[in-house]
Amino acid sequence: MTTELASRQLSQDLRRRGALILSVFALVWAAAGTSGLTAPGRVVAGLTVAAALVSVTVAALAFRFGGVDTAGRARRLPTMWLRDVGRINITQFIAIVAAAVIVSRLGAPALVPVVICLIVGLHFLPLGRYFGQPQYFWTGGLLIAVAVAGFVVFGLGWTVESVRALVGLGAAVVLWGSAFDVAVRG
Repeated sequence: MTTELASRQLSQDLRRRGALILSVFALVWAAAGTSGLTAPGRVVAGLTVAAALVSVTVAALAFRFGGVDTAGRARRLPTMWLRDVGRINITQFIAIVAAAVIVSRLGAPALVPVVICLIVGLHFLPLGRYFGQPQYFWTGGLLIAVAVAGFVVFGLGWTVESVRALVGLGAAVVLWGSAFDVAVRG
């Protein structure tokens, strides 16, 4: 596979967009996670506000630092990278929908967020190469670890809400960490 050197502007744009997308999906996962908490309403509301503030802060950092690669490495993108990234994302979407339907029909709705987290984690592994973002390898690995933890606690008999809280909040923390790293360090 041949590679092409990305322009500095494209590199910055990709990093900025990556940090923004990661922070938005972290907020979605945090909302899913807080929906599983059995804490008083004001505690859940406070956590939701805190999650929104973290996402806004990471997004602001992405604009502040402009997605500049502080390590100074050149970004090399595989030929046809955009087409392949589109295929990866479409495959992920189809896998998520299919898995959610199958797992629900099998009578294990608590596993829906767990399986989705696993699929999302797996989808990050090739993205690291396609975007030239090594952070996406550890992002994928940590999301897979969160999914494995979800499978384990489900097997231990945790409630649907507890599993959702663990996986949702765990995935949010991983995505915020990755978004912060991409925003600040490139």
